[in-house]
Amino acid sequence: MRTIRASWIIFFLVILIVLAVKPLRDQARLQWAACPWPHVPFQATPTGDPVVAVSPMQLADNWHWKVLSHYRARALPFVEQHYPNDSEMLLAAVPLAELAEGDPQRLSLLQRAAEADGSSAAHAACFFALQDVGPDWARMGSMGGDPGDPESVAGAEEVLAQMNQPDRLDPEHGAVLLDALADWRAADPDNGLPLAIEARVLYGLHRDEEARARWMQASTMPVFRSPDADIHHATARLLGALGVPEPEASVGSHEVGGSEAWAILRDSARSAAYEGRLAQLQGRPEEAVQWWNATVDVGRRLQGSPDSAIEFLVGSAVEGIGGAYVWRWSPGEPDPETGTREGPLLGGRIMHGTQHAFYVGQAGEEADAALRDSLVLSKVRSMQLRDHFDDGLYEDLRGATYLLFLSHVIVIQIVLAGVLFLLLSAWSRRRADDAAALRLAWQLILAFIGALPVAVVGLVGGILYPNVGLASLSSLWVALVFPVAVLFLSLIVTPRSRRAPAGLLTAWRGNLRRVLPVAIAVGAIAYLAMGFAARTLRIGAARELAQREDGGMADLIAQIGPAWDNPTIPRDSWRAAEPLPSSRGGGRGGMRGRR
Repeated sequence: MRTIRASWIIFFLVILIVLAVKPLRDQARLQWAACPWPHVPFQATPTGDPVVAVSPMQLADNWHWKVLSHYRARALPFVEQHYPNDSEMLLAAVPLAELAEGDPQRLSLLQRAAEADGSSAAHAACFFALQDVGPDWARMGSMGGDPGDPESVAGAEEVLAQMNQPDRLDPEHGAVLLDALADWRAADPDNGLPLAIEARVLYGLHRDEEARARWMQASTMPVFRSPDADIHHATARLLGALGVPEPEASVGSHEVGGSEAWAILRDSARSAAYEGRLAQLQGRPEEAVQWWNATVDVGRRLQGSPDSAIEFLVGSAVEGIGGAYVWRWSPGEPDPETGTREGPLLGGRIMHGTQHAFYVGQAGEEADAALRDSLVLSKVRSMQLRDHFDDGLYEDLRGATYLLFLSHVIVIQIVLAGVLFLLLSAWSRRRADDAAALRLAWQLILAFIGALPVAVVGLVGGILYPNVGLASLSSLWVALVFPVAVLFLSLIVTPRSRRAPAGLLTAWRGNLRRVLPVAIAVGAIAYLAMGFAARTLRIGAARELAQREDGGMADLIAQIGPAWDNPTIPRDSWRAAEPLPSSRGGGRGGMRGRR
């Protein structure tokens, strides 16, 4: 009878764990979402709806979007019924309803949004929608690389052959895109982004002189703005109108994705670097320097007016692409002078590019030194951003990962201990229970001692594998430690605890059968505690990240402090030497991020 009772207790605990973990997790997420975030709100909408800006990095798993998924089907009919002429609502209905790229309703809604108030975000969204429905193209210069390097050219030709796309943009579609960009420029005349994208369209039409003029014009514009922030703002407002609580609406708005603006900008930078090198090879040195300098300036402008850390890093990448033939980033390669690896800047340093001497001859030493110092400064500020986010933040996330892994290991332990208990019950007779005399205190002690190896393995795994953590170890092997440890510990204490007439094995089986249910109960409690503690750590890390990203890039700079404007430049940040052959070919890298 005791065996049957204990078996039911075991299965009840296993079921309890399965049923309890999801509510506890969801309760933790709800607790996090309900916290008053210390963000500066977006400007109020025309109806006065306040929307809080929440970083997409705060999202954990897909829980929020699963909660919001049933609202998506209601978004479009709701807008058509209640907000048919509201530009923001029409703009938000497209990503929420997940209309396909070729769906005519998608472009129709965005055109209605643009006609409603002529906002920059609506015109930008119209352009990207038009671009998505047109045929793709792939020109040699779009692949990046060095036209003077046969290996780079051969690699680009191979990729182009695999893509099997025309080498120019369809003229009719190009004309439609240029008209859409003209509307975007008219709605936001100080924004350099539509000019930079227009250079990309002109380049696809093989109107290279006009493309270079637009690219150079973009490099003089004061700001670069994408429509993403306005789209997120509109999406949060629509979710709020659908009945989603404000924190959930703000977080869910970042799940709709953004535009392709920054990917297109990087593609434009690679094309510009390629065309500059081609102009040099064809005896047009002034054009070569113009292409490169304009690309560097576009990157600097974006770094000077970013709304987020991502935009700053994109600007840093664009500047690096523009200067790659002059000063090239060499990450983690052996230094040609000392032979040592690494370097002072994020594991590397700035070194002479393959066309450094040519650039100095055309632009002068002063421009060369200014470019070098700007590239070094960009890397130093990237280091500051990395250190700002790494400082204690990811330690909590790593600790949460360890706890979650250990909680999964404990589930396996519980199952193994339960199987062992059932086998033992079928093997032993009832007199084994009568023969056992192990007290409850000893049962608890054995259960906790049996769990110690798991904690030791977790600690050692965290020390030996700081980057990959416990996931690199075998969870099944770790889980086996627990029931085996309880088994042998019970055997060790049995000789002193058995009754006189009972045999050693009989008493041991009786003791073990009493210890296993207690061990399973301890494991169940530990599983719930670790799972909840892991969620709490992730919530704390998310809140910390929210405070660090409060208000966007301007607040990040304020949190970093005076070191942002006057950073300490590490020694030996650059080398006046040619890079290794493996790093030759400025601008190589191909068309990353294309759809």
